[in-house]
Amino acid sequence: MPSTASTSWKGYLDDRARANPCGGSFQPQRQGSGHSADLRACRENRGVPLDRYLTDATVLAQCQIAALERYRHDAVFALLDVNVETEALGSRLRFPKDGYPSVEHFAIEHPAAVAELEIPDPGKAGRMPVLLEAARLLRQRLENRVLVAGCVLDR
Repeated sequence: MPSTASTSWKGYLDDRARANPCGGSFQPQRQGSGHSADLRACRENRGVPLDRYLTDATVLAQCQIAALERYRHDAVFALLDVNVETEALGSRLRFPKDGYPSVEHFAIEHPAAVAELEIPDPGKAGRMPVLLEAARLLRQRLENRVLVAGCVLDR
């Protein structure tokens, strides 16, 4: 970041806007904006279907790196969709070929069922291991060049 005595903030912000995948004036990258960019980069450069991106750590990492190379944003994201946590708790999902999964059967059918839930093991539950492996692959490949962020999405 520039100090007020050296480089102008306008020049700094103009540089950031050029690297901003959202385009236009500078905005801090919102959760999900990188997600959209990586999916676009994947589809345009690799023809990767969404269902593969959402279930394969290697594909997720490759897409994030492709987006980083194309848009030069400040972070890559190990994130999938809003159903990762409910799936890890035992909800059953339906995965369309080229769309986001939806809940077919919720793990919590009634309020009392919450007390019966166990804390999921991120190394084994649902697609949580996909996120952990994607984060590991991203950090291994990118080292400390950019932030590797793990995300939990909220509806």
